[in-house]
Amino acid sequence: MSPGVALQVGPGVLVRVLIEGLGTAGLFVMIASGLTLIFGLMGVLNFAHGALTTVGAYVGGGLLVYLASGGGGLGSLGLWFVALGATGVVLAGLGAVIEVGLIRKLYGRAPIEQILLTFGVALVLQELLLMLLGNWQSGLPDPTSSWGQPIVEGPSFMAAGRSFDVLGVSIRGFTPIKILLGVLVVVGVWGFLTKTRYGLYIRAGTEDAEMAQALGIDVQRVFTVVFAVGIGLAGMAGMFLIWERTYDLTYLMGAEALLPAFIIVVVGGLGTFKGTVVASVVAGIFFEAGIFLQTNVFQGLTQLNNILIFLLLVVVLIVRPQGLYGQEEVGGH
Repeated sequence: MSPGVALQVGPGVLVRVLIEGLGTAGLFVMIASGLTLIFGLMGVLNFAHGALTTVGAYVGGGLLVYLASGGGGLGSLGLWFVALGATGVVLAGLGAVIEVGLIRKLYGRAPIEQILLTFGVALVLQELLLMLLGNWQSGLPDPTSSWGQPIVEGPSFMAAGRSFDVLGVSIRGFTPIKILLGVLVVVGVWGFLTKTRYGLYIRAGTEDAEMAQALGIDVQRVFTVVFAVGIGLAGMAGMFLIWERTYDLTYLMGAEALLPAFIIVVVGGLGTFKGTVVASVVAGIFFEAGIFLQTNVFQGLTQLNNILIFLLLVVVLIVRPQGLYGQEEVGGH
């Protein structure tokens, strides 16, 4: 550690780590909430979640390039949100097809069968992406910046990638968008599950599927909707991974992002959405602190951000094995 490093760790750095960490938490909660919904409400161990996130990255990136080249007349953020919404819809549709065609046949069977099936789906999707597109990155701007490095601005429609100052600290332009969408996801999922009639159907179907069916609730349709929503969120998160400095757009990108998401689900407590939200915030701050340290202090530790998240997992499992808000039983059926 150089003598000048201690001087760099001041209030400005802490503010930046906190804000960037909240942005990363918004990304994590989009991926991990899908896992929580699918496993916590349906009891399905979905190892294809990362591959579907990668599909979302390619779909979203392709839509952005197409919309920008066509000059659709939308503003920079308008293009982004149009592509984001379309990606969520496309991935939700794909998730519904997978649930109806494959997952539905395994309800009530051994978890190992779900793991093998979803892992096989992940391998098939990854190989299809590799064969059809390869490591396609052509036409995608690179608005990311590393700690202490100037921002690289993309075309005008990617204005969200430019940096700006908060309390005298330079923050990447994507960060507030990730925070905003993370908050919207949390509020939206919570409101959907607790304040809507369909959310009541979902909770009833997961608690007692036979009784819900007897009361006229189409439980199979309920589970299809839950799976589709979870995959749609993962696909939308994939769009952000395209411009994250820690991920490259390859057919394996989603698998890299899936590991922190699984850790977050375990740290928060299996099957609890509240735990997923809290664990995402903590893990996001740890992740950004690791990036700062490995860039400015421990240059040889290129995976320090992931190491810190694993340490968080180890500490939580030792102190509270069921997770921060864990339940004794998850995946009711």
